[in-house]
Amino acid sequence: MANNEQELREKIITKAWSDPYFKERLIADPKGAIEEAFGVIIPNEVNIKILEETEDTYYLVLPQKPSDLLQNSVQGPMWV
Repeated sequence: MANNEQELREKIITKAWSDPYFKERLIADPKGAIEEAFGVIIPNEVNIKILEETEDTYYLVLPQKPSDLLQNSVQGPMWV
């Protein structure tokens, strides 16, 4: 499942770089843009935030701690 998640991330980034309308929609309405472009429906209980790095601003995403994942029995993203 992780491979599907990575592939989808790459497709989203590639499309955002090449399609200004998609990028604008992705920032404003991530779930709607992803569903429209890729047919992936993200459940209401999943939150998506889009941040765009700039020349002088970078983001580091801290994933959920593995021990927390095991306690919640989550085996990957619910939407891929």
